[in-house]
Amino acid sequence: MAEVKIKAFQFDKERVINRLKNILPLDRIRTDDKTLEEYSHDLTEHPPSIPDAVVFPLEVKEIQDIVRMANEEGIPIVPAVARTNLGGLCIPTEGGIILDMTKMRRIHEVNESEMYAVIEPGVTFQDIKDYLEANHPSYIFGYPLSPPWTSVVCNCLLDGLANLSLRHGTMAEWISSLEVVLPTGELMRTGSWAISNIPFSRAPIPDLTGLFLSWQGTTGIVTKMAVAIQPKPKIRQRTFTLCYRLEDNFEFMRRLSRTMIFDDIGGLSWPTGKMLFGLRGRLERDPDEPEIFLYMDVSANTKAEMNAKKE
Repeated sequence: MAEVKIKAFQFDKERVINRLKNILPLDRIRTDDKTLEEYSHDLTEHPPSIPDAVVFPLEVKEIQDIVRMANEEGIPIVPAVARTNLGGLCIPTEGGIILDMTKMRRIHEVNESEMYAVIEPGVTFQDIKDYLEANHPSYIFGYPLSPPWTSVVCNCLLDGLANLSLRHGTMAEWISSLEVVLPTGELMRTGSWAISNIPFSRAPIPDLTGLFLSWQGTTGIVTKMAVAIQPKPKIRQRTFTLCYRLEDNFEFMRRLSRTMIFDDIGGLSWPTGKMLFGLRGRLERDPDEPEIFLYMDVSANTKAEMNAKKE
């Protein structure tokens, strides 16, 4: 006989739903079977678990009210955005409320002087790329090896990588300040944002930003994030190299990364490279084909600088 799992959280579902209706309009509360099933799993083999409700806040106060209500009712909350994570992090293992912040997609500010942007959790890498190109063409942001609808905030909080991470660090290092709803429902800000309206740095006060990095949303719900932007180089070039021995490729990448010349260096299996070139069907590697498809990004502001880096 299969073991029956008893959930640790026991609550009055009907009362919780009624209280949610006092916080959010009906069109931003979902309890239908189709939606609940969709949010019960991800792309991994992690066992599914059905939530009791999925809600879509638009404002910080709505998140605060939901958190306070959940505390009073003893109901768990799972924050989610693009749901592209593959580790089961947004599966509601104890039921409760999925707090989907996909609709919070505002870019509140871009400060060219201090080189930062203030964004909400639903802002994707495609969003920030398009916004900078249209409104601040002299600046760029990192771009991950992920779908364009990936959440910038989630990538940064999970210490992700992007195409400028080799030069400027993991995406967590791009965070300058956070606005966070704590488990109590209180609102706090970290970094320079805690003492000024300019979230340009984690200094000068003791840095509390680390309390929310790599914690998968368990220590607080980030509602706004200030992230660094970078000057856009005038010239950019990508070079491809094929490596026929895996061990040679790793040594090659190590040596190149220490030259301080490249913005990004990455290696993909040759079958993956075939997919990127548009090939379909069976993509097994032929013995005569390379093992690794290596790409290297170099940027410069003048032709002379680019030629020097090439040399």
